[in-house]
Amino acid sequence: MAELKEEMTINLPIRRVFNFLSDPTNRIDMYTNVVEVKKLTEDMNGVGSNYEEIRQLSNRRVGSQLELVEYEKNSKVGIVSDANGLKIYYYYKLEAVEKAKTFVTFIGSVQATTLRTKILKRLLVNMLKKEEKDHLLLVKKHLEDK
Repeated sequence: MAELKEEMTINLPIRRVFNFLSDPTNRIDMYTNVVEVKKLTEDMNGVGSNYEEIRQLSNRRVGSQLELVEYEKNSKVGIVSDANGLKIYYYYKLEAVEKAKTFVTFIGSVQATTLRTKILKRLLVNMLKKEEKDHLLLVKKHLEDK
């Protein structure tokens, strides 16, 4: 079930938008509370690549593991975040809509894997909605302003 959904047209060619979304190190420019992303699999790009993401939440830093799980050039990107019994699936579908425009659909879903996160899932999803709403607007602004 998709708990998060956002759609946006970005006034750039699909190749540029895909390249940005498919590189998890760009999450610093996509999410206001992401402060660091480090690649853990140096020799690997594409599906199976792993990263560590650090978010600043109030007065503490929280880390999560990211894995690129879907990669169809200029079409789809899937990233899974795994932290403390909570898996968040980020899926982006891209479509060229005009000569130099890209329509992006973002779908996010949350899977609680521990008793604690299962009990708190509704609260955690609501927190995510607040933290990550309009992230495609940040992507659009970042890419179009370059």
